[in-house]
Amino acid sequence: MSTNSGPLWTDVVVAVAAVLTLAVAVWAAWYARGQVQLARQTREDQSRPFVVVDFESSVVWLNVINLVVVNVGQTLARDVKLTFDPPLSSSQDKSEQFALQDSALVTEGISAMPPGRRIETLFDLSHERIKTELPMRYRVTVECADAHGRKQAPLSYDLDLSTGYRLRRVAVRGAHDAAEALRSIDRRLASWTVNHFGPGIRVWNSDLDQRLDEEHHEMERLAATRARERSLTPDPTDLADEPAPVVVDDPASAFAPTLPAAGAEPLRAPDVHDIGKDAPVEP
Repeated sequence: MSTNSGPLWTDVVVAVAAVLTLAVAVWAAWYARGQVQLARQTREDQSRPFVVVDFESSVVWLNVINLVVVNVGQTLARDVKLTFDPPLSSSQDKSEQFALQDSALVTEGISAMPPGRRIETLFDLSHERIKTELPMRYRVTVECADAHGRKQAPLSYDLDLSTGYRLRRVAVRGAHDAAEALRSIDRRLASWTVNHFGPGIRVWNSDLDQRLDEEHHEMERLAATRARERSLTPDPTDLADEPAPVVVDDPASAFAPTLPAAGAEPLRAPDVHDIGKDAPVEP
């Protein structure tokens, strides 16, 4: 009887199982290492400073384009540098004194930006920029270091102004509009005086019915007063039937001649021949 010296099938199965186990262990170790690295990267991304630059419309007026720099990260950002390609140019650059490209924000950068720090400045007016040939797209590169001074990877992306045109927006009333309304109320209150004939306001502490009754009685009293005044004042139409006064030519005369009545013989001057007639003769 011959003896088989080859490996048994059970040995083959054990060897294959061992190889598979080793492969699974290697894969598990590689996967765990990847998860650890991913968790570390996620933790670093969440704790690193993250400075972004963008163009935004102003809450005061939608036509105003502001350049905004904000640290949206969770830690302090140091030595923030901004680079724009092409250099910033605006229709509002009336003089070199107000050119944004020459400001310290762009030329020198920001020494430190705490989490949530926001810098906002006027860049341009949309309705005036569209009339020019100024560029509508800029490529910005942001460089910074973390709180420990470690340099962070530069962040580069495009800013496109053309995306803000031909859009329909709904104006939202905010804190700025509330402040404007309060200023308007303050100006109105300042114009009020106690002069009854000028701007002012009247306030009653009684109910409406009582006030209306008081006004009704006051109107009746004024009407009665006017009626009494009219009864004591002669009517000018009653004087039309009286004869016109006689005008005296001689200011020295104390009496005015009496006019003859209607139908009577008119008065005539005495005749000199009649003087002495019928007069008694003295002895």
